[in-house]
Amino acid sequence: MPAASPILNQKQKNRIIDLAMVLAASHGWAGLTTRRLAKKTGFSIRAVRTAFPSRQALLTAFTRRIDHDMVDSVALEDDQSPHDRLFDLILCRLEALADYRAGIARLLREGGTTPTGLLDILPAWQGSVRLMADLAFTPPRDLAQQQKIENKNGIHPSSKPANPCQLVLLAFIYADTVRVWLKDDSADGAKTMRHLDERLRRLRLA
Repeated sequence: MPAASPILNQKQKNRIIDLAMVLAASHGWAGLTTRRLAKKTGFSIRAVRTAFPSRQALLTAFTRRIDHDMVDSVALEDDQSPHDRLFDLILCRLEALADYRAGIARLLREGGTTPTGLLDILPAWQGSVRLMADLAFTPPRDLAQQQKIENKNGIHPSSKPANPCQLVLLAFIYADTVRVWLKDDSADGAKTMRHLDERLRRLRLA
């Protein structure tokens, strides 16, 4: 029987998020519906819709969770250059995304080719790029404090923010690296790492 209460706890929301990525792989972006999520999870349609009013809300919640996983797993040092920090951040992010590879591949293949799909993807994507830039350009003098997410969007305020041009380039580099990563069949991810390093060097970071 579907759950009667429309209010779900975080564990239940995470279950929906995980299943959504599985359904995205099997049914595509357009097939990721509230009704299908409710049926698969056993929650009521009302509960699912209350937790995630739209696919954009669902994708944003997934992306913020990956943000947290990335920040928790990365180890940044004071003497690292922005290039090296970005390299580590993006690799940690891809590692956090590994279990959802098939869903991400189909999401980008289908959702990234339509205006409505792009409207769903871009807001969450931009927030993650901003977070990575903020962490890369702020020396982590106190790593424990650096790793705290300080607002609901998961964006850490930077004392030396990347300039707008760097942010745009970083967004393209990240998107391009994800596409290489999705096709990377090397055991150690060497193709992805080489591609990422080459692209980051073009940013000419200090």
